[in-house]
Amino acid sequence: MTKNNFQVTELNNEGLKRAYKIVIQSEILNQKLEDRINEAAKSAKIDGFRPGKVPVSVIKNKYNESLQAEVVEKLIDDSLKQFMEEKKPSLAEQPKIEIKEFKLGENFEYQLSFEVLPDITIPDYSNISIEKLVCEPTEEDIEERLKKIATTTLNYVKSDKTVAESGDTVIIDFEGKINGVAFAQGSAQDMKVELGAGRLLPDFEKQLIGASINQPLQIILTFPNDYMAKDLAGKEAEFSTTIKEILAGIPYEINDELALKLGLDNLDALKGKVKEALEQEWKQASNTYTRKKLFDQLEKKCDFPIPTCLEEREFNSLWQRISEIKKTDPSLADKTDEELQTLYRKMAIRRVKLGILLTEIGKQHNLSITQEDLRQAVYAQSRMFPGQEHAVLDYYRKNPKAVEQLKGPIVEDKAVELLLSQITTTEKMVGYSELLELSDIKDEDM
Repeated sequence: MTKNNFQVTELNNEGLKRAYKIVIQSEILNQKLEDRINEAAKSAKIDGFRPGKVPVSVIKNKYNESLQAEVVEKLIDDSLKQFMEEKKPSLAEQPKIEIKEFKLGENFEYQLSFEVLPDITIPDYSNISIEKLVCEPTEEDIEERLKKIATTTLNYVKSDKTVAESGDTVIIDFEGKINGVAFAQGSAQDMKVELGAGRLLPDFEKQLIGASINQPLQIILTFPNDYMAKDLAGKEAEFSTTIKEILAGIPYEINDELALKLGLDNLDALKGKVKEALEQEWKQASNTYTRKKLFDQLEKKCDFPIPTCLEEREFNSLWQRISEIKKTDPSLADKTDEELQTLYRKMAIRRVKLGILLTEIGKQHNLSITQEDLRQAVYAQSRMFPGQEHAVLDYYRKNPKAVEQLKGPIVEDKAVELLLSQITTTEKMVGYSELLELSDIKDEDM
């Protein structure tokens, strides 16, 4: 289409909302439709006519409605593309298209509406000063962690039990089928599972409890609608399952034998690993605290409007999570939905504002995303679903758009790292308990 093929009339330019009327002249529509009909006539195969010899009148009678829809869709796509190239709006959402009444012989028009991102100026953040928590593991901290490792690193031996109970560790074989057909990642042999640990789907584990060893068991379940593997979501599956053994776990003592079990030479080497792990964990806890304090300071500088569509999307995401958490969290039981909605509406606005600011900082500093960044982000997502890692990785391999959605948080993380390198931070030495208390920040409160 040429630049004169459609007319644009601005209907709304209030705040971040934009709306336009796009009008395409009837002559253009008629010509495009005529061209498409002639093109169809050349390749149409209709009984009673030789290929390429079908009269135009027959094509019109048989295909006119579908060809009209095809031509209109193409005109909208072309005009929309040209409009975006000329206006270059900073879209906050996908444009909404509303087609007005369509009649042959009359001008074709549609309305285009969307919200744009605000034009913002990066505020001066050089005067921001925040506290950074520093915690060094003591011998007591290391000993305490070793005790936990010893009680959870068990030497499994065959038990005399014949019926599985919650808390038992079992060895199972299973083969899953949907409508009688096996599916990917649906089978396993000699899988070790702790019943009640949540490694497998809850409906699967529940049906293992009370089952006897070496007795065929048919487990029937329906995959959740939000299951990570979209090709399985909402479908019913049947698993031919056998519990082969029930194991008894015997704790290790804190000595060289425990270290060898964990692949280390001796207890001193294990202590060194534990110290490194604590340092890493506590560094992450400190980073969570520092990030929260940074966001608190940045929020005060976010003096700009935000698109309603982004606010609603973030609020709905938060509210969905809180609605589920409320069912099991006693601390929320005395709060009404109205109180919680007010609180998390503010949180949604905060998140959107910070996201816009950090994204703009990323643009101005040319913060790029590498394939390694994306790979690490995908693996981080898979670790959030123990026992389903392969399904999660497979989901991202098959869904490039899902990988694309990880780019925003990556840029934000890089922007945070940049800011922390440029602002003033003061270190504060704290003990383990104080670190845990100060860094106990829920994800939805960030």
